[in-house]
Amino acid sequence: MKTVAIMISWGLDSYIMYYYAKKQGYKPIPIWVDLGQPYAEKELEAINSFEFADEIIKLSIKDFVSKIPANVDKKNQIIPWRNLLLWVLWANWWEEVRIGALYWEEHWKERDKSKPFFKMTTELLTYIFNIVRPYTEMKTPFSHLTKTWVVKRALDNGITAEQLAKTTTCYDEHDHNCGNCSTCFKRRMALSLNGINEEFKTNPRESDYCKEMIEEIRSGNKNGRLIPERVEEIKQALHNVWIEV
Repeated sequence: MKTVAIMISWGLDSYIMYYYAKKQGYKPIPIWVDLGQPYAEKELEAINSFEFADEIIKLSIKDFVSKIPANVDKKNQIIPWRNLLLWVLWANWWEEVRIGALYWEEHWKERDKSKPFFKMTTELLTYIFNIVRPYTEMKTPFSHLTKTWVVKRALDNGITAEQLAKTTTCYDEHDHNCGNCSTCFKRRMALSLNGINEEFKTNPRESDYCKEMIEEIRSGNKNGRLIPERVEEIKQALHNVWIEV
């Protein structure tokens, strides 16, 4: 049975990715890393509640990361070099490493979730590790899916709403679902479009991110921030659940 490393953040996507690898006949090795993210303690609590908690490899490199003089978007928790750093580390052990990058993400500003990045990283690591194996690959099994489609695939394959509720997507340091951050909006949208309702401390409809999305859609997507599929999902969610755009 082939082993694949699963880079875990313990949001919806990576949790589902673990089970997707198992369904494909692989042995997934889930890896969680403490990079010093403010919500690390909350993530750790979540992963310890999972049914496969004893399989998880946990690693802390937060002291090292804290010394790197790189720009970090703290509001949106964007760490530009994160995936490159982690892939270089994991490639020392595994020939295939997977990350839960989604369809729309490769079109936005996170360069380390783009198609060119995956291609160049695979080529570079294959070149570096050729002395021990012929090929090293970075895979993104959900890169053709939106978060709504990922949740649907999970439900269609037997993962329950109760299992998904164990995951944590929120950027807040303490709240499970703060409702204010961008990831809460995306989670609420993906779940609600699949008939799942969750409680949020604040209604994601009132978040700044939601207001930004509404303005972007009303402007005709002038900034090119949203792919068409993303626009339709947001409009459907707002129309069905909150308001009409």
